[in-house]
Amino acid sequence: MAVSIKDIAEKLNVSTATVSLTLSGQGDLRKVSKETQQRVLACARELRYQPNVLARSLNKGYSENLGLIVTDITDSFFSQLANQIELEAERAGYTLMICCSHNDYRREERMIGLLQQKRVDGLLIAPLQRPDDVPYQNLADDFPAVAFDQLWPHWTGNSVVSSDRKSSHETVSRMIRCGARRIALLCIDAGRYSVRERARGYMDALEEAGLPFCEDLYAELSIDSYRSDLPRVLDRILAIRPRVDAFFFTTHLLVEGLLRYMQERAVGLPEGCRLACFHGNPLLRSLLPSLSIVQMPIEAIAREAVRLVCNQIECRKKGTAPPPPEHLVLDCLIG
Repeated sequence: MAVSIKDIAEKLNVSTATVSLTLSGQGDLRKVSKETQQRVLACARELRYQPNVLARSLNKGYSENLGLIVTDITDSFFSQLANQIELEAERAGYTLMICCSHNDYRREERMIGLLQQKRVDGLLIAPLQRPDDVPYQNLADDFPAVAFDQLWPHWTGNSVVSSDRKSSHETVSRMIRCGARRIALLCIDAGRYSVRERARGYMDALEEAGLPFCEDLYAELSIDSYRSDLPRVLDRILAIRPRVDAFFFTTHLLVEGLLRYMQERAVGLPEGCRLACFHGNPLLRSLLPSLSIVQMPIEAIAREAVRLVCNQIECRKKGTAPPPPEHLVLDCLIG
C-alpha cells in the first residue's frame, strides 16, 4: 500500500500540513523548523514515500506531461524521432505519453481526445492525410499543439517540417548531373504533405534539366498495401525500354521493399542504376552502395517542436497571449 503524507505525520507526531509544506519545499517560507524538516525528509526516505502526481497536477491545473502522436512507432524514423522528443521533453521538465495513429485518421481523433482527457499540457502530432479538410485547423487556438513532419490542410498553428521539396530537387539534380535521364519516382500516400513536396522537388529538377516527366516511371502506393503492390510496380518499371537508370523513393520503406524484391526475385538492378530515398540507415547503404540518403533533421525537429509547444504552455500558465505561430522548415542533409 502506498505511503501517504498522513502516515508520515502520524509516525512523527506532527501535522499533515507540516509534512506537506516540507515535502513541497515551502518549509522555510512557512517557518517550519530545520530540525522538523530534516525529520520529515528522513522519514519520507525511510518509508519510500512517493508523491501523488495526479493529485498534485489537479491542484496545479497542469500535469507536466506532453502527448505525442506518430503514425507507427515501429518505423525507424518515428522511433528515432520519438526518442529524441522524449529527451527534449525531459530537459524541459516534462514526461512524454506516446500514442500511435496506425495510419487511421479516426484513431488519430480518438488519441487526441484521449490525451486531452489524460490532462496532458500540450500535444505534438505527426498528422495524417484525411478525407476532409478542416478537422483540426483551430486546435492550436484552444490548446497548445504543434504539427511536425506533416501538416493538415489549413493548419494555422505552430509547425515543424523538413525541407522536402528543396532536398528532393537537389537529390534528383545530382542524379541528373551524374548522367541519369530516366528517373523513376515511387511514392507512398502521395496526398500527404511531405510526399507532395518531395514529388514537386522531383518535378522541379526534371523541368530545370529539360527532361520530360514520364508517367510510366511514376507510381503511387498505399501505406496499407505497398508491401504486396511494390513487386508488381517494380516488375513493370524494370521491364520498360529504354531502361530506367535511377530510382527516387520518397521513403526508406520502399528501399527496404526493393531489397526484399531483389532477394525474392534473385535479380539485380540495371548496371549503373542510381538510387535515392528519404531517411535511412548505414545498413541500407552498405547493401546498396549507390544509394543516396536524404537524412532528416531529427534532432532539430524534436528540439523545435518541444520548444514551440512549451512556449504555448508557459503563455497559457501566465494567462498571456502566445506569440504568432511559427512555420519552421529545417534543412536536410544529403549524403
